[in-house]
Amino acid sequence: MALGWTVWLIGANIFLGGFIFLPFQHKDASKALYSY
Repeated sequence: MALGWTVWLIGANIFLGGFIFLPFQHKDASKALYSY
């Protein structure tokens, strides 16, 4: 189940062009999210 979730996250990340994970790499995640 965990593996399937990881694969889904990777697929979603590729599909959204990194929209999911990139904002959380910043110290101010909320500001990065709302910058879109």
